[in-house]
Amino acid sequence: MLCLLFTALLSSFHLPCSLAGGLNGPDAIKPSAADDPFANVSDVESLERRQAACPSYQIFTARGTGEAQVPSSIAGSGAFSSAVLRASPGGQNEGIVYSASASFLTSVAEGVAAFNRQLSAFTARCPSTPIVLFGYSQGAWVIQRALGSTSSNANIVAVVFWGNPAHQAGQSQNQCGGTGFGTVSAPLPARYVPITYDCW
Repeated sequence: MLCLLFTALLSSFHLPCSLAGGLNGPDAIKPSAADDPFANVSDVESLERRQAACPSYQIFTARGTGEAQVPSSIAGSGAFSSAVLRASPGGQNEGIVYSASASFLTSVAEGVAAFNRQLSAFTARCPSTPIVLFGYSQGAWVIQRALGSTSSNANIVAVVFWGNPAHQAGQSQNQCGGTGFGTVSAPLPARYVPITYDCW
């Protein structure tokens, strides 16, 4: 199942040009002038300087309950990022820094806040880099809640959930045959439905 999912993902967007024409939309996250080291240079020069040090694509992973902050490449969020990076070199993975503890409500809220901070910081630094999101178990809940509570980010080209507590059977985002039924509610914004693979 995972191999089929990776194949579907890698064929669904063409790195790094899948976002052509959508990078300067009204929903794009942009830094403030006070925080922007390139605020006094032209837009073209600023973009060139930023992108020179950026990966061809970025994966953000949110790990499951009890999974180590630097997860194994054998299971969970580590398996996903490792497989994609091997199949499509040039990207990088960044884990969402949160506790992933069994105190779910506190932990998920912490994860949502961390996700928003890390996503905003990366987009400000690399404004034209495609982004893939992967959430495993509690991490899937974190990302789905975050996507539903913040402005959309035009750089996000794929979202993958595995063991999502908010998975709902029969939804359009269940593109990889998931049939499970989640136990929590976290609506997914319509903008992300076509690019989401909610697997159970």
